Amino acid sequence: MRRFVLHKHSGCGPVHWDLMLEIGDVLATWRIGADPLAISPRGRIEAVRIHDPRKAYLDYSGAVSGGRGRVEPEDAGQLSLTSGDDDLWTFELGGSILQGPFELRRIVDGRWTLQRVVDR
Repeated sequence: MRRFVLHKHSGCGPVHWDLMLEIGDVLATWRIGADPLAISPRGRIEAVRIHDPRKAYLDYSGAVSGGRGRVEPEDAGQLSLTSGDDDLWTFELGGSILQGPFELRRIVDGRWTLQRVVDR
């Protein structure tokens, strides 16, 4: 079973969250500017696709190399990926807070929206 982690990233600009989904040997990652733990049903928050770090970040807490702040896990757990392509990722999260179906939908360039899926 795949895993995910949601890191709170602070100390280098505004606080943001990094949602990391385990895909093969890397973590497909999106930077999220609003607190995804408070996302409401049918609510959408903007996300930006960023580089894919190594899987070691699934269990990491601490300083980010190059003086780019600190990360602390806010939630983590099981990931069940339904689909993942260039424009749409659908998945189920089984964390202690983030639970149930979600989707990441590309809207333009590297910008995406993260949404809790209510009716599937």
